[in-house]
Amino acid sequence: MKLLTLIRHAKACPPTPDQPADLLRPLSDRGLRDAALIGQYLKSAFPVPPDTLLLSPSARTRRTASLIAQQAGLPDALLHEEPLLYEAPLSQLLAVLHALPSSVHHAACVGHNPGTQSLANWLCGRQAFPRFRTGAAAIFQLPVDSWDNVQSGDAVLLAQVHPSLIGGGRQAP
Repeated sequence: MKLLTLIRHAKACPPTPDQPADLLRPLSDRGLRDAALIGQYLKSAFPVPPDTLLLSPSARTRRTASLIAQQAGLPDALLHEEPLLYEAPLSQLLAVLHALPSSVHHAACVGHNPGTQSLANWLCGRQAFPRFRTGAAAIFQLPVDSWDNVQSGDAVLLAQVHPSLIGGGRQAP
């Protein structure tokens, strides 16, 4: 049995003319708050803590992963940057997932949409996630011993959350 936690990076600042590189976009103030909240939530929601936390090389995913790890009590040594996760399509995300060693029992992954949403729906075998919001997370149980045996529709959704469900998201004026 394997566990997979999918997390979409928290709310980022929009691109600006003086910072056109998408990879460099930082989290907004809202994103910083939301990532910390999701980390606190996941600490209580994880059936077992992750063995690894894979993240895209973008600034917004690095910061989201760092805040989540800090709030969930996960050591920084679990964070591993995976260049293939940057704005990856489903096929690329599956390649990363299938390449995980069998010794990893719980993998967490901080990435981007539309790939994260596509992977979540693929795992469920249906359109279970019509929208995967910024800062959202979903924990899946997979009935496999090896990551390369993960198939569409085999996952059981154990938990899902997005910041507005736990006091985050847009702040009232």
